[in-house]
Amino acid sequence: MKALKNLGYLLLLGVLGLALVGLYLPSSAAIERRVTIAATPNALFQLLEDPQSFPHWSPWSNPGADVRYAFDGPASGVGSSVQWEGGAFPMSSGSYTITRTEPDRRVSLRLQLPLLGKTQSTLEIEPSPEAGRTQVVWRFYDDVGLNLPRRVLWLLADVTLGPQFERGLGKLRAVAERR
Repeated sequence: MKALKNLGYLLLLGVLGLALVGLYLPSSAAIERRVTIAATPNALFQLLEDPQSFPHWSPWSNPGADVRYAFDGPASGVGSSVQWEGGAFPMSSGSYTITRTEPDRRVSLRLQLPLLGKTQSTLEIEPSPEAGRTQVVWRFYDDVGLNLPRRVLWLLADVTLGPQFERGLGKLRAVAERR
């Protein structure tokens, strides 16, 4: 019985130790990826502000995957949204809603992902010094406050979400350059 009691104390100390460490982790996280695309800012903006085009460049849709999309709100711009379900875990479901647009410059999204909850994301369009080319920057930001499990999850965010953003931007490049 004494061994069981000691084990309980050790587990309690372990949980308290993790909580204490979690308090010292950052309460926000940011990820950024960029790509240069042979397309005009206007052509890219039209793709980014239209949720109907998202299935074509989404990092979470794979060929052969049975992903279902549902669109809501206006056809494009602020208030338009897309929800998806199916595909590979951990992004097998999610949604985004466009919260702000600046024509030919920026599309801001409220992104809902299963493990992360509601987060903020922007897709920024920056003209490149090279003629006929445009840079797209995908920025992702989340402020988790005192949510300790999400603080720990964010330690892996750049390693897990970064490559997915790169894949999405690569698909966006392919779609935009085919047009």
